[in-house]
Amino acid sequence: MKKNTITRQQKLCPATGEVFIPDRDNQVYINTAVQIKNNNNLAKSKRKDLKDLNDKIISNQKKLEELFLYLKKNNWERIHSEFVKFVEIDFQVFSKISNNITTGGRICWSLNYGIEATDETMTFYYVHKI
Repeated sequence: MKKNTITRQQKLCPATGEVFIPDRDNQVYINTAVQIKNNNNLAKSKRKDLKDLNDKIISNQKKLEELFLYLKKNNWERIHSEFVKFVEIDFQVFSKISNNITTGGRICWSLNYGIEATDETMTFYYVHKI
């Protein structure tokens, strides 16, 4: 009776950097413990990145709420860019972007509050609330 012997090529474990001969064709890591540890580390990193992003969005919302209340208190329709610079809104991070049907401008939303430039010079801004 013949025995089938399969010879597999050596692989490099992406987590440890060690060279090993896999037991199966689809084996990537040197063993399951290393695979689990590596996947847990990747998931932890993704959770941290997501938390950082959420924190920035929430921070933007609080700052936009302050501007919105300031606008209402002073009965203003729009606010000057110096106020926006003062509260340090991060224009790189928003939860969604939509177009204003009335003005045709782009509104950058941070959860319940949004900001829209009145024109291309970005001297004045509208602050919206959902």
